[in-house]
Amino acid sequence: MARIRDPAVAGMFYPKRKEELIALLEELHNHAEKYVKKYKELIKAVIAPHAGYIYSGIVASATYQTLKANSAIKNHYTLIGPSHYFGFYDVAGSTYEMWRTPLGLVPVQNLLDLPPFDNAFAHEHSLEVQLPFLQYYFNEFSIFPVLTGKITNIKNIADKFNSIIANTTFIVSSDLSHYYPYDTAVQIDENTINHILNLDLEGFEKEGNACGKEGIKIILKLAIENNWEPDLILYQNSGDTSGSKENVVGYAGIVFLQK
Repeated sequence: MARIRDPAVAGMFYPKRKEELIALLEELHNHAEKYVKKYKELIKAVIAPHAGYIYSGIVASATYQTLKANSAIKNHYTLIGPSHYFGFYDVAGSTYEMWRTPLGLVPVQNLLDLPPFDNAFAHEHSLEVQLPFLQYYFNEFSIFPVLTGKITNIKNIADKFNSIIANTTFIVSSDLSHYYPYDTAVQIDENTINHILNLDLEGFEKEGNACGKEGIKIILKLAIENNWEPDLILYQNSGDTSGSKENVVGYAGIVFLQK
């Protein structure tokens, strides 16, 4: 029997019932449709947020709609997200063979042999919340789920992922700044986004404010080595969606194009 990773945050970060989830995804789609961009280049990677859908869902939907509207490898996605509950070094995989959401099962195809750390995946939301968007917009795809700890050597890690770039699209799961007043958060997030858009890995390492920072560092390294060009799809923070301008969390959708 296949090892299945059951949803940990359905009913919290997104609706638990299939019908309610589809209805919310449709609503987010309609709100985000005006932000979708089209490119001539191939999309190699995206950065998408991982908060509750009512807060970050418009940014996430705009990002996934842009992915769908453009050329990309649409049958395999390498998901890279931070481990919020377990500390470790470098990157970890798992032994799960399928992931379940209210929209059904998603098969796993591990493209690299990474040390497994199933406990870190069991309750982690950063990758799980990406799946309903993928299921809503794409059919018959597989995933390679990866969690990041503290990266000890970014070149060594990037070299691993460089070996699979022809066979997958990367999805890096990350929110931006956390719990600053609205105007302060906008300034902090603008600085972080500018480091990403300028492929300024050194500046991002020093000043970037993102909970998925290690995954973004991997993608920046890959982008620099493979001549990928980043572009911002949409920035918002929870103050734009919740109405509360205090203690907001920032979200950005960013794509990386093969020049």
